[in-house]
Amino acid sequence: WVVLDGPRCGPCFRFARWMDEHRETLAKDYVVARIWGGVDARAEEARAGLPVEPGDGVPWFAITRPDGAVLATSRGPLGNIGLPSSVEGVRHLRAMIASTAARITPEEADGLAESLRPR
Repeated sequence: WVVLDGPRCGPCFRFARWMDEHRETLAKDYVVARIWGGVDARAEEARAGLPVEPGDGVPWFAITRPDGAVLATSRGPLGNIGLPSSVEGVRHLRAMIASTAARITPEEADGLAESLRPR
């Protein structure tokens, strides 16, 4: 799970905190790699290998296979979902997990999505 974010991005830190809070569940299927633009020496090289479009913003993320093949990205029908906090963003994240996870149960995926739903 490749996450592109920035060092002064509030939504990026909140998404990183969410991933950390759910580390045990996410680790069943994913290894998280955070790439900080402007901080990590090879951030632009890593970004170049991903289907990021101008204007996507951060956080932007993709779920890939170990060989780098992209299975799903955070670009939903309305654009990059960033920190999934809208109904559509949460729905898209849930779909990303459903289409890529092998060990996370549907109930766990629902719980992950529910933890992000607007209240």
